[in-house]
Amino acid sequence: MLPAIIGLASLGAGLAWEGGWIAARKAKAYAVFQKARFRAQQLNLSLLVLSKDSRVDITKPLPFANNSVVVFCDCVLENVPNPFASMQEIARVSGGEAFFVGIQPWTLAGNRSLRTLPPHLR
Repeated sequence: MLPAIIGLASLGAGLAWEGGWIAARKAKAYAVFQKARFRAQQLNLSLLVLSKDSRVDITKPLPFANNSVVVFCDCVLENVPNPFASMQEIARVSGGEAFFVGIQPWTLAGNRSLRTLPPHLR
């Protein structure tokens, strides 16, 4: 009985630890988003928000002119089949005005997501 209780306590501690990192990443994402939004206002450009839920294929040309938007990219590059093509497309439309938030690789979610990146980018 005691090993089962210890196992549950460890599981609970692990979930709390993971939850803490999720909360920290969300707070960081919000802060970076605010910076991107402010920069878009300064430059009088639209803000393009890319997230893992966007359903936008950023490995293909986006329907924006060169240097026409400020990009906020939240946990996308870890989940695309070709991160190099994605970075080139983001650079093209943003002209370098891009803000990124990534997944912490030491978390459970990060460990799972980073498996899609080539080993030299992890």
